[in-house]
Amino acid sequence: MDRHNYPSQYEADVSLKDGSTVHIRPLRPDDAAALRDLFKRMSPHALFLRYHRRVPEVSEEEVRRYTETDYAETFALAATAGENASPIIGVALYSRTAPGRAEVAFVVEESYQGLGVATRLLDQLAAA
Repeated sequence: MDRHNYPSQYEADVSLKDGSTVHIRPLRPDDAAALRDLFKRMSPHALFLRYHRRVPEVSEEEVRRYTETDYAETFALAATAGENASPIIGVALYSRTAPGRAEVAFVVEESYQGLGVATRLLDQLAAA
């Protein structure tokens, strides 16, 4: 699949541990601003846990890494909450490193951590 062939089959509304619902869908290039907003809401400590180093600001290259995928070798999902499916409250990304192998990364907004957002994102990544 290429990025012009949006894989809508991976969209789903899922329930979290507290009974709330989030919408999971593939990320698109037009999600860049919403993804930047997610990273800006993250504390320095949360960014350190994600990147294993001090990150004062997430780079544009990193935003593109999540939003400009080919939906095959690299695939990213967003979890959204609220009306109009915004804001983005979590993202997951896989990048193939070898046949049958991939690296996976997750970022979940701190107020949603512990509710199963990353688990739901992982379920959808596994389906993809």
